[in-house]
Amino acid sequence: MMLSDFEQAVLADEMMDRRAQHEARRKTVLGAPEAQGRDLVAFALLIRFDLSAEDAVLYLREAPTLLTVAEVSAWVEAIPRPPVVETLQ
Repeated sequence: MMLSDFEQAVLADEMMDRRAQHEARRKTVLGAPEAQGRDLVAFALLIRFDLSAEDAVLYLREAPTLLTVAEVSAWVEAIPRPPVVETLQ
């Protein structure tokens, strides 16, 4: 199946929009004043895609002093995940 030029342009636009959204999210979390000196915690929260950027910054603000990857990983994994919404067809 070949995509038309229009379909290719639409897909490219969607990809660029997603990239811009991810970049804005990254800047919000890693650029937050709360992230200064806490790069590992900020990054771990950033890769939790179930958290909004704003929620990640709030968790970063409340994070205890975490020094090792194991501590950061355990703390971030303990953050509750939102309930799974099932899609019925």
